[in-house]
Amino acid sequence: MNYEFIYIKLLVSVYYCEKNVYIWKVKAKLNITKTFANLPKNGVICVPKFREFVSPIYKLCVISTNEMKITLEDIIQSIYLLPEQVLEDVLGHFQHLEYPKNYFLLKPGKPCKHLWFMTQGAVRYFYTNDQGKETNTWFSLDAQIITDTTSFVKQEPAQESIQLIEDSEMFSIEYVGIQALLQKHHSFALWYIKLVELHYISQIEDRIADLQFLDAKERYQKLLNLYPDITNRISLGNIASYLNITQETLSRIRAGKV
Repeated sequence: MNYEFIYIKLLVSVYYCEKNVYIWKVKAKLNITKTFANLPKNGVICVPKFREFVSPIYKLCVISTNEMKITLEDIIQSIYLLPEQVLEDVLGHFQHLEYPKNYFLLKPGKPCKHLWFMTQGAVRYFYTNDQGKETNTWFSLDAQIITDTTSFVKQEPAQESIQLIEDSEMFSIEYVGIQALLQKHHSFALWYIKLVELHYISQIEDRIADLQFLDAKERYQKLLNLYPDITNRISLGNIASYLNITQETLSRIRAGKV
């Protein structure tokens, strides 16, 4: 296949990753001068892995994960496209951070005062009961937004912990910074509404639906579809806890015995 140039007027954003190949979702109209066959003018572009595909204004890339560095701007614009001047103001409120494995971003009992935009690393969300048993409720790997949504939005004490399970790199913005931007920019208010909707659905509603309607094998397959390399990065014990099954049951699922 011969790849040629596409000229676009607005930034594209990471949409989905499967088998180490990124698919980019175009959130703007394309002004196409040269392209390959059957490229949609909107929606999802899905092509085989290749090095780089560049326009004079922005890059449209479909490259392997080990060749690409996700930026803070990529993550922000993947939620809702902000005008350039607003984006500059937003970026100015973020702080770059690097934390080691096992570091706690959040512990129960205190309000969550930050949004973390992780560019590289892995975290787990978990509850601890009165007997000290931990139950994982979510994982985030690379290019993810991390927060306790309920605690952050309401500024109420958190009920869960958020812990790094790899050395991680991220950017953070404080709750007070978010509030200042909401007062200042209408487009950022739309961005924030979209963020809460996406984060709430993925972390709470999807989780409840999975437990109600999917069996253990289906939940495991869904997790693999979301994070194809998760078993190389997160222990089977943690994965089993998230799936609400024993590690023995998970081993049987992986061996094809269930």
